[in-house]
Amino acid sequence: MKILKLMLALLLAAHWQYVMADDNPADAIAMVEKGLAYMQKNGKDALIQEINNKNPDFINGSIYLYVRGLDGIVIAHPINPKLIGKNMLDLPDADGKYYRKEIIALAKNKGKAG
Repeated sequence: MKILKLMLALLLAAHWQYVMADDNPADAIAMVEKGLAYMQKNGKDALIQEINNKNPDFINGSIYLYVRGLDGIVIAHPINPKLIGKNMLDLPDADGKYYRKEIIALAKNKGKAG
């Protein structure tokens, strides 16, 4: 169940990247499904390693897969590795919105976006 919630948080994170980048939401969903399939076949640690190694399968323009734990700590990030191990929940975006908290709350309570 914990892995499922982690992947749902991933889905929401990828979906949020879509919102920020004005890309197709189907692309964000497909990215997460690709990550989930990879994790089911190879394991969570292998997925984290591939994301951190900037595997192009998990980067598509402005949409990329990253992993954030339900505690808010970044576990894998292909674009900014300095974020790994950091908790960014209390930092707002440029508009003052705490979207990371929203992503985790949705993952815990609803399971997926809209």
